[in-house]
Amino acid sequence: MGTASLVPRICNRRSNWVACRGYTRLSPDRTARRHVGKVIPGLVLALLLVCAGCSENISTSKGDTAKPTTEPAPSGAVVEYRSLNDTQQSAFRDALQSEVSFHPDVPYINESRGYDSQADDPFLVHDYVRYDGALYQVRTERGELYASYSLRASIGSPPNQSTVVGFDSLPDRIRDEVRTAITDGGYHAPFGKWDSLPEPLGDTEYIRYGNRTHEMRYIVGDAYETVLTVEEVE
Repeated sequence: MGTASLVPRICNRRSNWVACRGYTRLSPDRTARRHVGKVIPGLVLALLLVCAGCSENISTSKGDTAKPTTEPAPSGAVVEYRSLNDTQQSAFRDALQSEVSFHPDVPYINESRGYDSQADDPFLVHDYVRYDGALYQVRTERGELYASYSLRASIGSPPNQSTVVGFDSLPDRIRDEVRTAITDGGYHAPFGKWDSLPEPLGDTEYIRYGNRTHEMRYIVGDAYETVLTVEEVE
């Protein structure tokens, strides 16, 4: 047989290649199907008998319906409850009732809200916990965002037209922190102490303290709260 002389312009994977748009002739395969369609009656009868036998075999089967099975969780994704430390076990048991959170362990964050963020590791790297003979799926997501701030001070010479702020003109609420940054070289505000960098620090590049001018730098660190939920696998 010869080959079709035209190439299809548009075709999708589901359609047979001979049915794609762009053809103006039948391909050899389609022509062959037309010849096969002229089957002798005896052959049709034989095929019907074979199919009838298949139908009978199916109808006489037990008729059991296949039930979907839950594949066991991969061993690498499961952590045993007994391998958790006391804090992690307590957090897991609490999560059986409602979601729990892990956050930085600092005095500026209410400890009653949850657990130390250092305890969330096994729930971040495992998908399941095996507890009391049952398997529980664990899910984690980001919760509240906490920020920490560091102030760095070094003696500097401001360029022309730079604004220099006198230490005494700073608000009382941040003078101690700025003084520590200048005298000790730096100050760190832990997570939860400040919701944002106090004004006017963000816009202040130079502070005059005593007889010297100090260049200020500000470093921000972020930490998300981890929220844990637990659900038993049926």
